[in-house]
Amino acid sequence: MENLIKEIYKMISSEKADFKEISKRINDNSENNPKTKNELLNQYSEIHLDILLEKLKKKESLEINLNQDKILSFSYEGKTFKKTKENRIYVQDSLMTIIAEYDNLATFQNTPIIFEVKMGSYGSIYRSLEKKKLRKKIKPIQKAFSKQPILIYAVPKEVFEKYHNSNEKGILNLKEYNGLMIPFHYSKNEFSKELISFIGQNK
Repeated sequence: MENLIKEIYKMISSEKADFKEISKRINDNSENNPKTKNELLNQYSEIHLDILLEKLKKKESLEINLNQDKILSFSYEGKTFKKTKENRIYVQDSLMTIIAEYDNLATFQNTPIIFEVKMGSYGSIYRSLEKKKLRKKIKPIQKAFSKQPILIYAVPKEVFEKYHNSNEKGILNLKEYNGLMIPFHYSKNEFSKELISFIGQNK
């Protein structure tokens, strides 16, 4: 697992985004076209991570499994797993209320890994690191796999540099729940500028 984490860190922190491929996937598969700048940032950064994990899977030395469709047949306490057109897995209760969503799921040696993409400021990321929210995200996966998942947050590099070794409550919560932060190659501003430039050139 340690080698896998190192490879994930290396790839996410060093690889630039293929905006052309991301745009193609959005046009081919998206249920909802993003409207605001933040929606664009979120959608492009999520698919950027998808592509990086697909590259990682091609490395023969790393037996990482990105196909988690088997989880769709699992249910517990009236809760079921579903999948969007964009292949994002989520959990809903008997009233059809979504209680947890996942940007990406993988397994390695039967250990589940939850990937979350947060292309925002630490203030917005911090809200997702409250213990109650972390438990809500982790519990369904823990139930489905009967194993404590690893939780990986991919964040802008300036957020990582400032906070990953800090004693901020949210960071301590993340570590307590078997989680860690990994930086993108980009700051939020850099990613935003490159995305806007790409969109402007491809109207």
